[in-house]
Amino acid sequence: MSRINDFEESQENERELIAVLEALINAEKLQGAALGIAKKVIADKGEEKLTSKQKKVYSNVIEPMFSMMCSNADCDQQIAFSDMPEAIANHAMGDSVECSNCQYYRHQMAKDD
Repeated sequence: MSRINDFEESQENERELIAVLEALINAEKLQGAALGIAKKVIADKGEEKLTSKQKKVYSNVIEPMFSMMCSNADCDQQIAFSDMPEAIANHAMGDSVECSNCQYYRHQMAKDD
């Protein structure tokens, strides 16, 4: 049973990675070699087939973009990886980037008004 769960988790991680890479591409956050490598990772459904040079670019240029902090001044939470595509799109449009907790609290306060 755990092999099935591992496979399903792997598939979900792959989908999330591809969604984040597509969001970075759509927001024009990647250029040059990093853009080509991101497209290759999407096509190959993972970074396993990258050369050592490509892996270095992936690690040094692309992976750091997988980390975003909540823009709420009172919050020190990182944006969840699964929320990154929306956060990247919002950031590209000049909107705030909030973690899921801050989004929840903002929506709750809006309902109370």
